[in-house]
Formats: sequence, structure tokens, C-alpha cells
Amino acid sequence: DLIVLQATRIVRRKNIELSMDVVKGLQARVEELGKKRVVLVMAGYAEKRDEGYQEKLREYARSLGINTVELNGLANDYSAKTGIKCDLLGLYPFADLITYPSEYEGFGNQFLEAVHAKKPIVLYEYPVYKADIKPLGFEVVALGENLSFDTNNGLTKVSQEVLERVVEETVEILKDGEKRKQMVEKNFGIGAENFSFEKTGEVWKKLLD
Repeated sequence: DLIVLQATRIVRRKNIELSMDVVKGLQARVEELGKKRVVLVMAGYAEKRDEGYQEKLREYARSLGINTVELNGLANDYSAKTGIKCDLLGLYPFADLITYPSEYEGFGNQFLEAVHAKKPIVLYEYPVYKADIKPLGFEVVALGENLSFDTNNGLTKVSQEVLERVVEETVEILKDGEKRKQMVEKNFGIGAENFSFEKTGEVWKKLLD
């Protein structure tokens, strides 16, 4: 299987339906990628207020005919019950691709986790990413910064042109091991330079001096 990881909680502003659209496009190219199927793993849980959104996502996945797995935060539950360390970060090594299509975020923890795990990333260019992260030079597959809504189901979407470009770029990265390695190593280096514990300590020291 080709594993696509949506590592966030199931929250409306995360636009997880865009991840599903990408998975649908990848599924059409699955043989080219040397895999049998593409699976979207949704790691997080839905709070009460987002259960309606979660059900919409299930319906949308069925309409697209894609394979999904909902963990509902079970990685942490498993860890608590068994004493065997198994948390969200432990899922990243098994993923081939990380999706991060949030419309807005306070910063982007899952983005940095994907960078640390050295995985390629598909993301929507939310405002904080554009202002504080993108200028540092990270390489990602971008869903752009323009959303519209499907009036039939109330879910977000990007243009077909953007989606086709995203799928094409993603397939190229997944097929070309050397290109993928250069991308993720570059991202890791930028992350280490700007967001390491050492760098954070330097920033705090300046603030407190």
C-alpha cells in the first residue's frame, strides 16, 4: 500500500476532504507507483462539535471510492493500555506522504513533525505558513491559497487544474527516490537550522536578556 498520513485531529478547518481528493488522484496512478492501492490514514479524533464533519468525510470517501483508515487517536490509547510506546510520531515512519491541507493554523506542528520524519508534504498555503514558514525555503507540494466550496456537500475544494498539478508533482516525487531524498533532506536541514531546541533556546535567551 501507498500510505498517505493525515496526522491532525478531524476538525473542519483542517480540510481533510482535500487530502481525499489527492488520494483519489494518486489511486488512478497507483500501478505507475508500483503499489496496489492508496490508503489515507486519519490519525486523529473528532471532538463532539466535529462529528458531523467526520460523517461527511466518510460519505465523501465512499463517493470517491478511496481506502481510508480512522485511528481516532488510538495510537495514544494503545500506548496507555499496553505500556508499549506508540504515539502519533510513531506513525510517520510508515507513511509515504503527509497531507496538511488546513485552511488556517496557529503555526504548524504537524508540518514540523513531517519535516523531522523526512517525508514529502502536500499542504494548503495557510496564512501563517505563507508569512513565517514558506520564506525559509521549504519544498512542498502546494495546494495553493484559493479555496471554494461544493454547494452539494459543503466541503472545500481546489480547482481541477490545481489538483491535477498536485497529483502530477506528487507522483513525480514518489517515483524519483533521489529527488525525494534531496527534498526531504533540504527540508530537514532548514528545520534544524530554524526550529531546533538549540535555536529555540537562543530565541528565548534574546527575549529574556
